Order: sequence, then C-alpha cells, then structure tokens
Amino acid sequence: MRIYYDTTESKNGGFSILSAGIKNGLIKAGHELVDSNPEVCFTYGIPDRAVQARKKFPNTPLIYYTVWESSRYPEVYLKAIKEAKIDLVLTATKFTQWVLSRDGIESKVWWHGIDDRWQYKPRRDDGVFTFLHYNAYEWRKGWEIVLGAFLEEFDGSEPVKLILKARERDNADYLFPVNNPNGVLPFSNVEEVLGHISDEAMVELLERADCGVFPVRGEGWFLPSMECVGQGIPVIMPKAMAMEEQWGMGYFDCGIDGYINASPRYPGYMIMPSLEGVRKQMRYVYEHEKEVRVLAKKGSEEVYNKFNWTKIIGELENYINLVVT
Repeated sequence: MRIYYDTTESKNGGFSILSAGIKNGLIKAGHELVDSNPEVCFTYGIPDRAVQARKKFPNTPLIYYTVWESSRYPEVYLKAIKEAKIDLVLTATKFTQWVLSRDGIESKVWWHGIDDRWQYKPRRDDGVFTFLHYNAYEWRKGWEIVLGAFLEEFDGSEPVKLILKARERDNADYLFPVNNPNGVLPFSNVEEVLGHISDEAMVELLERADCGVFPVRGEGWFLPSMECVGQGIPVIMPKAMAMEEQWGMGYFDCGIDGYINASPRYPGYMIMPSLEGVRKQMRYVYEHEKEVRVLAKKGSEEVYNKFNWTKIIGELENYINLVVT
C-alpha cells in the first residue's frame, strides 16, 4: 500500500527510535512510503503534522498516532486534532486513551514495538552489582530520585555502583564541583556516561547493568524499561499511569507517594515516585540477584512475544485497512 508517513526522526531519544521502528516495519512488510498520491496518511508526533497532512491530502484517510505523559492533553493539541479531521487516532496505552477521552477524542490502543538488538544476553559477573539509569537529566525522568535513593541505601562499603547515562548535563550541574567543570562525580560509587553513543555502545552499556532504575513521574510509553527487560535486566519503576501497561515479569514496583501538578507544558497531574520505595527495591534486587535474574529472563521472553515489531506492524496494518475500506 502507498503510505504517506510523516514523523520526527533524529539520532536521539525514544521518539525517534520508535519512529524509525514504525517506518522500517512498514517497509519490511512491503508497503511503499510516498510523498504523492498516497492511499493513506500516517502521522506521529505533535498533531500539527496531522493538520499539514490533511491540507496536503484533503481526501486521503488520515491516521494520527500520539502518546502523552500527564493526565490532561494540551488545549493547543486538542484544537489541532479537531482541525485535522482525523479518521483514526491511535495511542500507545489505555492511559492516554483515557486522557484523550476526557476531551471527547475517541482513539484505539496500538502498542509500540521493540527492536531485536535488545534480545536476552547473559549477565556479566565482574564482582560488582551495577544499577543503571539512562535518560535526560530532567525532572520528569526522576534521575535525582535514583541518585538520592542509591546514596542513602549504599554507603560505598558494598560492591555496588550506579551508572547515570545522559546526553548532556543540562539540569545536573550542581552534581559537579565548581573547580572541576569536566565533571568527575563527587561520589566514588557513581559513574557518569555523557553524550550520544552508538546503538552498539548502548547495548554494551546495558550488558554492564544488573538492574535498571527508572522512577519516572510521567510517560506516554517507556522504552528504556522494555530495552532492559528485553535483555534480561530487571527494572525498578512505578506501576502507575502508562507504565502499568508494560508490566510483566522482571519489573519491581517502587510505589508512589501521591500525585503532583506537572507544569504548563504537561497539564493535569503526574505521579510522585517513592524514594523510599526505590531504596527498598534496590536493596531487594541486590540481595536476591539470582532469583531476580530468573524472573528477568522470563520477562525478556514475555516482552518479545508481546511487543515484537512483526506483530505490532501487523496490528497497524489492520487499522490501516479499516480506515481505507
């Protein structure tokens, strides 16, 4: 089928990774991505893309795919969805489906897929138990909860370390001594990996990890947890909002301390992950390493049975046929 596909692609971030997964999956399934005379339009990202597609192809069926991180959808995005006269809105979770429904937007749930490179790999045993958090140094990602919980629970006397991976330091400057701008962290058991690294290097970084820690405050869908469990690495994160729908074996719930108004960018509320809960789960996973690894290996099989791209693209094709016919 001839498909007009418009979305964001860059070298960084879950958004672009998923965009590339959808694009590559459609091509692999035999569809042709075109800029003229499409049989259907598919847009992913901010709804302005759907508006532009509708103007470009006013009589072509239009699918718009969205995710959202807080309990209300922005008013400007709602206006764009209505302006675009979209034939079918897809979203990754029942949570975002509920968010959209609060403003009268009907949608169907279509999950994200996971790339094959995150397949199960046996853990390395270097004598040090390593926690890993990789994401931006921003409030929504909860990186400071990870750091605080780790430093409170582990004083350096045990063979345990934490790796923080981020593209840039931006909101974390206060971690670094003023006289050391190059950024050696002032904690002997914490390592920082900074900057963009290749996909291969990212897989190798995960091979060093024994547990992923992600006390996020809000996500529309969360790729790092899928990538970790896909490789057989247990994950600590809150079982709430959109994250609950990815849940399976190998996940450990840190719990929440309540809800908080997010920001003008994210209307409504987000969650407040429990720092004490993160501490307790870090301790549990560390002290029960063998049994946790068994669960995470089963979780890897579960992730790929549920979220492999062949299955996910097949479900998208069903939705495409629905709007075309």
